[in-house]
Formats: sequence, C-alpha cells, structure tokens
Amino acid sequence: MNQHPDQFQNSFILQPDFQKAFDRVSHQFLKEQLKAISIPDKVINAIMLIVTQQQGQVFVNNFIGMPFPITKGLRQGDPISPLLFALMILMADDVIATVNDEEDATIFYSLIKQFEKLSNLKLNPMKSAAYGTPGAMNRVILEWGIPVNLTTDPTFVYLGIPLNGLNWETKLKESRKKIPPLWDKALEVRTLYQYIILSGSTPLLSS
Repeated sequence: MNQHPDQFQNSFILQPDFQKAFDRVSHQFLKEQLKAISIPDKVINAIMLIVTQQQGQVFVNNFIGMPFPITKGLRQGDPISPLLFALMILMADDVIATVNDEEDATIFYSLIKQFEKLSNLKLNPMKSAAYGTPGAMNRVILEWGIPVNLTTDPTFVYLGIPLNGLNWETKLKESRKKIPPLWDKALEVRTLYQYIILSGSTPLLSS
C-alpha cells in the first residue's frame, strides 16, 4: 500500500483483537465448536464437565463468600484450556481483512459483531488496528464508525512477521538458501529410516 498508494488509495487492512478473551468464552459456543469438528459426544461431555462444573468464591477481608457457579471462561492453568480456546477462536483470531469500500467494511464489522454475540467475546478497540493510506483510514472511524486504533506504524506485524517495508526479494533469496540443507537433511533421515526398517537394528548415531 505504501509503495503503490495510487492503487490502494481507498483500501486499508483491518486487524481485530479481542479483550480478555480467555475469561469471556461462552461454554455453549465452545460445545458447538467441538460438535462442528466432529468430536465424539462422550468426549464432549467429559470436556464440558471439566469446563462447566466449576465454582468460585470471593475472598475479602479474611472472609470467604458463598460459592457461585462459573458460567463462562476457561480456567487459567488448566492444561486443556489453551487447546479449547484455540479451537473456539480459530475462525477469528489472527484474522486480517482487506477493505476496499464502505460495503466491505460494513460486512466485515457485521461478521465481527455476530461472532461477539455467539462467542461472548468482545472487540478490543485499543488493540484492534487499521493500516492503510491516511485518506482511507480516516473513513474507518469518522464515516463508518468502526472502533479500531488508526495507526501509521510502519512495522505492521502479522503472525510475528513484519510485513510492511519487508524486502520480499531479499526474503525469498534467504528462503531459497535454506531449502538445499533442509532437503539434504530430509534425505538423510529417510535413508536412516530405511536402514532401520530393513536391518531391524538401530545404528549408532553421533552428533
């Protein structure tokens, strides 16, 4: 966009982020997600017992309050919680959308609002961002009312990779240099595997 502003004068990228997502997970939505990926009913029931049969108590001034049911969210520290959260937010986390006009923006924001309603998650305006030309980004909030943080930060990072200002030719050359050693290593592993299968023994490995 920065290199060819004339081609993208009305376009920008929206990157949504959700606030306190771990604590807001809808248990019913989680159950539906597990069904959608064909997890067996017995496994789903066992998982939901772990997730839903929880209680909390408030400790104030050395006094422990009455137990109350926890009806949403996943427990921090539970080994299964990160996996369940990843499954639940799979369709919305790390999403970026290229928006070219008001219709695109309206559709995308409508989908986000539907996801919020179903999952009980909530968009975080301070961490959600819009990247693009200044003229296009001004429309995001002023005209279209989408609550995101407008940014001119040149270091646009997606999945840990700084995309904006990245020299793709250099990056491709670096990647090509890595391919032959990786291929040689793959052939070495295959040869070792074939030796083990055919001989029935394990060779002495040295590093």
